Amino acid sequence: MEEKNRLLQIVLLAKEKQKEGTCLKPEHVEKLLNDRMKIRRVSKNEYITTEYMEEKKVYYVLSGSFLMMRTSKDGKNNVMDLKRAPQFLGIDKAVMPEEDYTFSDNLAKESCMVLEIDQGYFIRSLKEEAELGFEIIKVLCRRLVNASYRADRALFYTNEEQLMIYLMVYWSNHHGGQSECTVRLKNSYIAEEIGISIRGFYRTLDKLKKEALLTVVKGNIVVTQEQIKEMSARCGDFMNYKYHFE
Repeated sequence: MEEKNRLLQIVLLAKEKQKEGTCLKPEHVEKLLNDRMKIRRVSKNEYITTEYMEEKKVYYVLSGSFLMMRTSKDGKNNVMDLKRAPQFLGIDKAVMPEEDYTFSDNLAKESCMVLEIDQGYFIRSLKEEAELGFEIIKVLCRRLVNASYRADRALFYTNEEQLMIYLMVYWSNHHGGQSECTVRLKNSYIAEEIGISIRGFYRTLDKLKKEALLTVVKGNIVVTQEQIKEMSARCGDFMNYKYHFE
């Protein structure tokens, strides 16, 4: 029986571990590597990729989280998203003409395990493995859905609803079975992520504090399981909130 494509096996393994809620470890992946793929460890606050990287590779973040950002010529940063593994980076660069794809810097928010894939091997695998192509299509469709939801936010939700939805998603991804969760992100980033001004963000924060839906400790938002349940009760009718900030 012909062996499944190695990259496809890794993608399916990462998907399985994500579904189980378990951590993907290097030893799970190392036995599936070939001479076109290698694992790289990226420490917190190091870059996974930058716009100046010229290597012809696709990157698959297997564990950890990272900030996707762009930097202007005068040094201003635009944080576009906080992403959690598993995530592909560089697909557009692999399949599109250079003038059509966009650049971003990707900064590790925590220690990340990254699979570096030779660009030619990635393209060949896509062409030869329909199942891999289907998995990549699902990845791209999910991104389009999320982009659509982001455009809807300003029309459909109040500032309070947007912040509650953001906190519910953050809780889902980070509480780790604990009864309390601290949001370890700058308030300016959260404000930008949910699409409101920093002044509007602090007004919203004060309102939710007065309603006992969150607390602030040393500048960080803290939510408990009971507070998340109350937010969920208030936001339960909103469509598919879990996709909005993934």
